[in-house]
Amino acid sequence: MNKPPLSEEYLNAFVDDELSPLERTEAIERISADPLLKKQVCELNLLKEMVRSGYRSPDRPMGERGAGRPRTALRYGLAACCLILLGVAAGWLSRGLMLVEDPDLRVASLKDVIADADRVVLHLDTASPERFERALDRTERLLRQAQREGRTIQLHLAANSHGVDLFRTSTSPYAGRIHDMQARYPNLTFIACGQTIRRLKEYKQDARLLPEVRVVPAVFDEVVNSLKSGWTYIKV
Repeated sequence: MNKPPLSEEYLNAFVDDELSPLERTEAIERISADPLLKKQVCELNLLKEMVRSGYRSPDRPMGERGAGRPRTALRYGLAACCLILLGVAAGWLSRGLMLVEDPDLRVASLKDVIADADRVVLHLDTASPERFERALDRTERLLRQAQREGRTIQLHLAANSHGVDLFRTSTSPYAGRIHDMQARYPNLTFIACGQTIRRLKEYKQDARLLPEVRVVPAVFDEVVNSLKSGWTYIKV
């Protein structure tokens, strides 16, 4: 029996993560099997990212110049779309190690790739003290849990877009904590997006980073390559 087509309202709810777990599971199955639905999801997500980009607060340097907004919105919308399609292809997985007490975290690994729970990349793209603290808390929790269980874990905390503010010397409220974490956990790597750093410099913003932070050309490329290599991805 053929199922009724997914409405635009339903797809919007999927992109906004407003479906119940059961509904989301069903949507993932149907979208992953339908190229047209994948395209619709990508377009919806791109549109929402462009709208968000157009209404950034004026204190955010990456949205200050009106002429740069459409190109920036397009680049980030497309990149975010790629990650959503990765999630659709993989399915958002509920792993006990990753979720612990927080059922709202998005956890993914690629289909047909054996995911390694001891290689984890956490991804941050939003600037707020609460989100920063959450990302660092999650990172420490995973590392401490691995230590208690006698496991060696590799963990990357990667930031792009406004999430890079966590690593900038002029904006990070957690410079001391990041320094202490790096000293305690040599298997932890803090990663900043080179594209974001270049854009900050274009807007004459202070792009200096904490000394513990490594820069990669593009965080989205880093995430995709990690997934292909069997890492587990967590969107914080």
